[in-house]
Amino acid sequence: MYNSSWYIIFSPISPNLPFHSFSLFRRSASYPLLLLLKALAVSDNVFLATAAAVQMYPAMATVGGQFEHLTRIYPYYQMLAWPLAHIVQLVSVWMMVLVAANRYVAVCHPLHASSLCSRRHTRCQIVAMVTACVIYSIPRFAEFR
Repeated sequence: MYNSSWYIIFSPISPNLPFHSFSLFRRSASYPLLLLLKALAVSDNVFLATAAAVQMYPAMATVGGQFEHLTRIYPYYQMLAWPLAHIVQLVSVWMMVLVAANRYVAVCHPLHASSLCSRRHTRCQIVAMVTACVIYSIPRFAEFR
């Protein structure tokens, strides 16, 4: 069954996060499309949470009267938060491209879809895409120094 404690913890943060998004690599995700859609839901929700933290924390600290505290930690915050936000954004965008490519193969090449769009290949594609996004974004950590 589903672990409801995860949903209880994360529902105030993101109420549209489905129960099944925490079971990305379980056996119940037998269809590659379900695996891709779950990964897309997770990446989009992580992007929303990251964007909220990156954009809202400086604004809330400024409005809340913590400007002195913000000026001390913001250079360090900026060195870590902005590159992570870019990584998460890249993963979210390329995850959507991966879903579109998977659907293209399934619709336009149905005879090859069973071999090209298997669950194993889909997992490898997701891992390769996330790894490529992280490697591509490594220079961004040196950008804010």
